[in-house]
Amino acid sequence: MPAPNILILHDPIAKTCAATCVSGKYPDSNNVCQPCVSPCATCLDASNCSSCVANMWLYQVNSTCMAVCPSTYYNNSNGLCSACQSPCSNCLSLTSCLNCAVGYYSNNWCVNASNCPSGTYANSTTMAC
Repeated sequence: MPAPNILILHDPIAKTCAATCVSGKYPDSNNVCQPCVSPCATCLDASNCSSCVANMWLYQVNSTCMAVCPSTYYNNSNGLCSACQSPCSNCLSLTSCLNCAVGYYSNNWCVNASNCPSGTYANSTTMAC
């Protein structure tokens, strides 16, 4: 018999009882282990993912899985949507910027006009060095 005050969860598919649900399942309000809904690989409950299936990325702001991260985030190699670093406003990775914040110029990264590399100039039409 289990010790008092220990929560026991039931998995009707595996026909087991345990202190935790197996990976890919979550305990519902009746302490029954339910499968995570794809594209969640693992989840906290029916609507909050904690990891995603292959080729999907976890957007931790709202615990959802998505094929493409929001524009101010990039798909990192750990399966997460990671925020672009300021002053980069749209990026492919931590070190590859697509668009810069207002007042910055693109040179594969965002720089002030005075920091454009030697031999280039700050082009205010294209916002690039």
